[in-house]
Amino acid sequence: MVAYVEPQCFIQYGKNGKLDERSDIYSLGVLMWELTSGTPPFSDIMNKYAISIKIFLGDREKMILGTPQKYVDLYTSCWSSEQEKRP
Repeated sequence: MVAYVEPQCFIQYGKNGKLDERSDIYSLGVLMWELTSGTPPFSDIMNKYAISIKIFLGDREKMILGTPQKYVDLYTSCWSSEQEKRP
């Protein structure tokens, strides 16, 4: 489930970081990508720590060919590393 967690949680969790609606929006963006791809995010990586590092460093799954651009724009804005840029 680490693939659905926003990058801020990897920093804030140990410091009593709190989840809010921006965290939910991030997760929604990842889920939207999964619905398009038909596979869970980062399913080729088995190590959850490696996934969390990739997410923290800003790596995201690639766009699926044939996906409508407006849909891609929406889910990529949802999974922005910057919370204030999420819808």
